[in-house]
Amino acid sequence: MFETGLFPKLLVKGIPVFGYKHEGFWIDMGTLSKYFSLNSELLVNSGEGKNITYGFNCNIAESVVLNGPILLGN
Repeated sequence: MFETGLFPKLLVKGIPVFGYKHEGFWIDMGTLSKYFSLNSELLVNSGEGKNITYGFNCNIAESVVLNGPILLGN
């Protein structure tokens, strides 16, 4: 764990530690169950209500049938 292992060690050695206040979506995915939760969250909440969201460089054949929710990256 960074907060109990790495960060305190850096501070003891006098190495500066910086932070960033993030206002957007964030979820810890440090375990397999959290990783699956993250993917579910992305599928359900991406695309502003659309059932299927895809990136700019996705080539989908016209014969393909897609049933959402689906999120395809670039």
